[in-house]
Amino acid sequence: MEYQLQLRTGKLSEKQQLQLDLAEIYSKASSSKNFIQLLKEKGHELYKRGSQLGIKKSRKYRIKTLGYPMEKLQLLDQNIERNKRLSQVRNLRNRRSKGRGFDRER
Repeated sequence: MEYQLQLRTGKLSEKQQLQLDLAEIYSKASSSKNFIQLLKEKGHELYKRGSQLGIKKSRKYRIKTLGYPMEKLQLLDQNIERNKRLSQVRNLRNRRSKGRGFDRER
């Protein structure tokens, strides 16, 4: 049905436009909180139904049905923790190598 609309009008449906916006915002987001903040900055009105998050336009769209379940958003938070731990390990390695007189360049 959305494909037919696109053929007939040459425009993306509201749902397809939301999916494009979500993809762009997800690629820029550094955490799930940042993802929600960027959605609001883009002008999307959010709503919550139970544990599900959604976007309210002329219709209500759950973020999960647009391809972004909460598990995918939680991956953003896990990446932050992983990056913090990696930077701590790099700092420790740099300190140890400086103490031994090694100069490593990467």
